[in-house]
Amino acid sequence: MNASSWQSFFNKIVSTFASNQPHKLTFTELVLFGLSNIIGSGLFVALQSSLVYGGNMSIYALLLMFISTIITGYTYVELFERYNSPITEYLSVKDSLGPMFGHIVAYLLYFFGILFFTTIIMYVTQYMWNLFAPSSIAHKFWGQPLLSTLLISIICFLLYEGIQNSRYISYFISVLLIAVILGVVFLSFPQYSYSSVFVKPPTPSVDNFILSCIMTLFLFNGYDFIIKVKEETEKSEYTSKALILCMSLSALAYFLIFISCFSVLKYSGISKINGDLITRMYSVLENKKVSMVVYVISAVIMFNASLLTVMSSSGFLTAMGKQNEIPFKDFFEKPENAVIFTGLVGSIITLIHSPTTVAIIANIMFILIILLMSTSLVIIRWNERKNKSNQTKYNYLKWINVDNIPLEVVMNILLLIYILYVIFRDRLWSCKK
Repeated sequence: MNASSWQSFFNKIVSTFASNQPHKLTFTELVLFGLSNIIGSGLFVALQSSLVYGGNMSIYALLLMFISTIITGYTYVELFERYNSPITEYLSVKDSLGPMFGHIVAYLLYFFGILFFTTIIMYVTQYMWNLFAPSSIAHKFWGQPLLSTLLISIICFLLYEGIQNSRYISYFISVLLIAVILGVVFLSFPQYSYSSVFVKPPTPSVDNFILSCIMTLFLFNGYDFIIKVKEETEKSEYTSKALILCMSLSALAYFLIFISCFSVLKYSGISKINGDLITRMYSVLENKKVSMVVYVISAVIMFNASLLTVMSSSGFLTAMGKQNEIPFKDFFEKPENAVIFTGLVGSIITLIHSPTTVAIIANIMFILIILLMSTSLVIIRWNERKNKSNQTKYNYLKWINVDNIPLEVVMNILLLIYILYVIFRDRLWSCKK
């Protein structure tokens, strides 16, 4: 590249930063940021639990939850197309099932967001505390909650000061994430073994398979980001295409990582690890120095995911306040108040001390949210069964329609109801790895 080319490139960067015009996300940016949000949290948080609980059925749990998530993703797309609001979940359920259920889904959404980012923070601080704290205090009850609260305070301070997530930083984090995944797959590929994945791990009980499904569902969390930034994308048709592409690439990445972890660490090794599997994989495949570099990268990725989740949760609360849909709306319609409140609630939740338990509770809430939104969509579709115009405009789910009712959504509802039934029947939130 000659001097004039460099000068042109530099001028373009400067003009981009200096421009007051809001940047519209391209399709490539949408996919990169979507992957970063979907994989960036789950990969370092729920992966081990999913494999330990699932044993040689882990791949099937992944496939089942992938199909369920795709259906749920398209459910989100349909509803956002109709309401085009930051509180679409609330509005759609309110209109279909009444104000009471609308407020139920609103509070579930908010507290799910808090539990989601708190789970990420707790996984990070648990490992950091055990790794760096002196042995004399490493097992103190107060240690991890204190460190978690410190990180949450930093996140809330950044948001309180109005620091926004630059797309250039997001680019960098997305590229780091993809590099980490490709590195694990490439280095472990020579050790791939069918017997390590499908034979040697124990076949799980029904309860453990359901737990594996729950933790695998956690792996796919974050796809709603693609839908919620619809207004910030160059073309509206990017949303559905980016959603299906991100979900498919995420499922492929998890599939390869599942095989890599079983083939390299074996089931016995996975079940004994106290920390994230990816860091351990690099330690075995390369050395401890490389694994520490990967750990720092993973911490940055998870911190970014936590910040985005806090931003999303407090933003949802602010939007509800501005539209006068919640009590104390004058307080919550101020973004800084919503951020502070969200941080305080998250800090209290860290006292639970078990990130796996928090993750399971978060996914129970998420399943309830999906059930309410899916039911809402079924009711809307039924009411539009004679409205051909709305069907043409809004119907994304067209696979198995009977009288405009998407049977795939109905089947997903039944599956999630069964999972919830097993969770409450056997009190799975109290299970340990």
